[in-house]
This record gives sequence, C-alpha cells and structure tokens, in this order.
Amino acid sequence: TLAKTPQNSPIVSKFSRNCKLRSRHLYNSIDVQAPKNPVVTRSPLSTTLEMNLGGEIIETPNDLMRSIKIGVYFALWYSLNIGYNIFNKKALNSLPLPWTLATFQLFAGVPYVLTLWATVARVAPKL
Repeated sequence: TLAKTPQNSPIVSKFSRNCKLRSRHLYNSIDVQAPKNPVVTRSPLSTTLEMNLGGEIIETPNDLMRSIKIGVYFALWYSLNIGYNIFNKKALNSLPLPWTLATFQLFAGVPYVLTLWATVARVAPKL
C-alpha cells in the first residue's frame, strides 16, 4: 500500500497528489510496495512538499527563494573578486614579478584546499 498523506493539508500540493496517484499505478504495475513511513526532509528555505515516485515525501525550495539565494552568491562572489583584484594590483605595483607572486599564491592555496578536503569540509572532486 502507498504511504498515506492528509489530502486536506494545505501543504500538500496538487502535484504531490497527482504524483501519488501515478506512483500507486507504478507500484501496482511492477508489484513493488511503497515505504510505510515516508521520509520527510527539512530545508531552511521556504519549501513545498512533493512526493517522488518512490513514495517518499520531500521538500523542494520555492523558485523565489532559490533565485534570491543565487543572487546573494553572485553578489558575494563579485564583491570578493573586486577585493582580490585590488590586492593583486597593489602587490604587483610594489613587486613587479607576476610569475613569482602567482607561485606564492598557488603554494598558499594548495595547503588550504588540502586541509578542506582532509577534514571533509569540502568534498574532493572525482577525477
């Protein structure tokens, strides 16, 4: 049987109800049972509940909050990039050796990134 969700709940959207009907049809056609206790994940953003084809209820961020978040990241990147460029220009004005300064920056950045990867604060890329 499919996990029960309250049909009169204002949080459950029409999409999730339609998805529930489609997933019930899918489970009947391939003889697989839905999980008895659906997993609900929480997000700090404003979210809506949706049900995936596995019968799990998940929360997805609203488009407006996602757009605001991306805009904040872009503004933060832009402002930090301006500071980085000003720092590099001042460094090159005081010591006009661009290859030497780039090498120093590389050797300062590599231990920083290796520390992040070692502590799993940032996931290492798969090459």
